[in-house]
Amino acid sequence: MTVKPTQNGTAKVSLDLDALDREGAAGPFSIRHDGRVYSFIDAMDLDWQEVLLSLQNPHQFFRLTLPAADADAFLASKLPVWKMRRLMDNYREHHGMLEPGEAAASPAS
Repeated sequence: MTVKPTQNGTAKVSLDLDALDREGAAGPFSIRHDGRVYSFIDAMDLDWQEVLLSLQNPHQFFRLTLPAADADAFLASKLPVWKMRRLMDNYREHHGMLEPGEAAASPAS
């Protein structure tokens, strides 16, 4: 797809990503596990491709979203599957990330 230049020679842009400022940060996402508090890096500050891939690979997810020492400690701990599911679901919900096939919620009327 080629973008046609305007009369002054510049391409018409529908959305200038370079000019955007972030609005409405969700705030920190933290959990307590085995008596330790883990504070995750905000998903919205990370590369979208890395986040999407990491959501399918828990080891990669924790390496991407936790500081190195916290990731090591978390991955060395035991965690039942049901708690891992809750953690991942809450992380996605906290950051407004939909599961594949999910529809966005309708605005309240």
